[in-house]
Amino acid sequence: GGVMATTRTSTKQWKELRKSLLTDIDCCNRCGTALRPDGVGAELHHILPFSKYPHLEYDKNNLFGFVNDATENFLIQLNSVPTL
Repeated sequence: GGVMATTRTSTKQWKELRKSLLTDIDCCNRCGTALRPDGVGAELHHILPFSKYPHLEYDKNNLFGFVNDATENFLIQLNSVPTL
């Protein structure tokens, strides 16, 4: 066995941000489907990728909430839009 690497989504900071943001968002930003208050079935995605904009990784204004079914179609559209 070894020590498992900590991923960004398993950090306390990310979990608190996710909970806070999903509390503020009541529906999918893509399709309008109601999000469950507990966040089950929801995902957060960065508008501007944190790999290029690391200072925006935990910025609530750079995150959108989605139901899982709407995510793939949105990401296809997002990838066709030029980024800053």
